[in-house]
Amino acid sequence: SYHNLPNLARISKISSKTCCNMVPRYDASRKKWVPLTPDDEEDAGYGPLGSLLRAGPLPFMNRITKSEDYDQAVLKYMGQENVNRNVRFVCVQ
Repeated sequence: SYHNLPNLARISKISSKTCCNMVPRYDASRKKWVPLTPDDEEDAGYGPLGSLLRAGPLPFMNRITKSEDYDQAVLKYMGQENVNRNVRFVCVQ
């Protein structure tokens, strides 16, 4: 039944003072999104096979052939949406 399914997307709301300063930030001098914590770094999330299973072949191929662009897109999303790589928290503004 529905109630026996594991909670695959645990998202807890926490105050913006504690988490919004921890999401990636854009570094204008380097023109790159920069992770601020170990949880934001590339190896903290799932690997390329996880991309294939979750999003299909196109994101998988982009992750393999354009890994820097792929990671920058992930960091940008994280910074703009105030989430970490595994979406364990969402900042409440």
